[in-house]
Amino acid sequence: MWVSGPFRSLSEIDNDLVEKYKSMLRTNLAKEDGKGQIILPSTKTIEFVKKINQSTLIISSDNDFPEYNAIADFLNEKIVDSQKVMVTGTAHMINLEKPLEFNQLIRTYLV
Repeated sequence: MWVSGPFRSLSEIDNDLVEKYKSMLRTNLAKEDGKGQIILPSTKTIEFVKKINQSTLIISSDNDFPEYNAIADFLNEKIVDSQKVMVTGTAHMINLEKPLEFNQLIRTYLV
């Protein structure tokens, strides 16, 4: 599950957070009602990375899938004006697990 990541069990995550995430998933799936389609871009998204010329904040987490941290490293390397921040003690749902820290990172970056 996204909220726990590959290195933790759901029992290590606050149960209220797990239930909130499950509810979000159920709501999103119900909205689709089986109509959702995967839409693939006509050009590989990775080709657009070199065209990013805006300051970019990349937020990563230590308990996420290693592939996502590798993507974060790649983006940080390829985007000229980028800053990568690692939020410890979280997996893929950083904004749900540590909303105050996540919001502070965004606020600080935007100022």
